[in-house]
Amino acid sequence: MKRYIRSAEGLTSRERIKIANNSTDPKELSRLAHDNSIKVRQAVAVNPSTPAKTLELLANDGDVYVRRRIADNQNTPV
Repeated sequence: MKRYIRSAEGLTSRERIKIANNSTDPKELSRLAHDNSIKVRQAVAVNPSTPAKTLELLANDGDVYVRRRIADNQNTPV
């Protein structure tokens, strides 16, 4: 999984979504929160390992579905 931090090139959207769903690495999740794919950012938003700081970043995401997903995450700050 650490491979993604160095480069997302060569990984499919599906692979990045899988990483976003399963990662427990805060740096990796932070990097994925900037992904071009809305589905990847949604997966980061619901991951229980996503740190509050990254969820705060996603609260300003341009996609309404990403913002809705962070509301369901227990780590989302008030």
